[in-house]
Amino acid sequence: MGDKSNTVPCKFARSLLRFLEAQGCDMPAIREAVELPFNPLDKQYGGEEPIPAMCYSRLYQWAMWMVQDESFGLHAQGVRPLGTFRMMSYALINCKSLEHAINRAADFNEILKFSRNPGQDTRRRPSGHPQGWPLRREMDEMGSPVAVYFYDTDFYSAEQMGEEALLGIASGLSIWHRFCSWLIDRTIELDEVMFIGDPPDNIEKYQQFFNCVLKFNQPENGFKFSVDYLDYPVLQTEDSLKEFLRNAPFQLIRMPNHGESVASQIRSLISHDVSKKFPSFEQIAERLNLSATTLRRRLRKENISYQDIKDNCRRDASLVYLSRPELSISAVAALMGFTDVSSFHRSFKKWTGTTPKEYRDRGAER
Repeated sequence: MGDKSNTVPCKFARSLLRFLEAQGCDMPAIREAVELPFNPLDKQYGGEEPIPAMCYSRLYQWAMWMVQDESFGLHAQGVRPLGTFRMMSYALINCKSLEHAINRAADFNEILKFSRNPGQDTRRRPSGHPQGWPLRREMDEMGSPVAVYFYDTDFYSAEQMGEEALLGIASGLSIWHRFCSWLIDRTIELDEVMFIGDPPDNIEKYQQFFNCVLKFNQPENGFKFSVDYLDYPVLQTEDSLKEFLRNAPFQLIRMPNHGESVASQIRSLISHDVSKKFPSFEQIAERLNLSATTLRRRLRKENISYQDIKDNCRRDASLVYLSRPELSISAVAALMGFTDVSSFHRSFKKWTGTTPKEYRDRGAER
């Protein structure tokens, strides 16, 4: 299969199938229903043959429906009723930044835990775990600030982390990383991913999911990334969330692990605060460790210009801000870095073919 972003390693499907088999499910019927091209439980495939991401997505949804549990036992967090992820997503969609969204997700999870275990200390941590759960800022070995996200599970020792548990943790971390990337509409480059358990025999299969350094026998499960991402605004809306939820987690599975295009890398550099003056083309080239000539050539190959990227960033941010009725159009213009509202009107019409007021009115009618 040519496009690896549209496939999933066989072992992840095998974990779900084994779980369903243990529940006494009709396995041939399930494989037929989700249109698996082969039986991942057949030993001849040995975990090497990938399966289509959409088939895995159907299998994921089937498993949740069969056991009425969104975690279906893999993440050891107890039963998560169907609809939990959907309601959490709606709770996050209007957050101002990624950091705000991550912390709100933690609050949502704490409420869910408390409803299952009223009166108990719901925020369980490994012994000596630092404050700031599940997110904290620290310095890496080079003295640069990084964000550390801790993945909340019941596995707090290497002895508990067998192969099935490790697969569940890796799957959960990958889905959460990609969901955070989807929220801010750019791929979050991970610095490293940490696991409590021992390294598996086929570590390269895990690296396909994260494209970064993997560390095992660590104090906690989680991942590290640049603190810059924490300030990026949530760019998705309730409309885009509705579309996203129709086929989840397919959209997350097929997302690339890193920005492959130069345009996506530039967008990641400039779009977290469109109210400020954008860096010059030469400054962007320097940050990408490219010459200005090479950067121009690569952008021409992708059929886009730096000006197009800047306009697209401003357009997308404008659409998000205009969907929030508490902001006046003049306030949106200011957030976009325009000192003159009429200039914002002209630019917005150039980007979208309509005026800010017309766009807002159409949204109100929907």
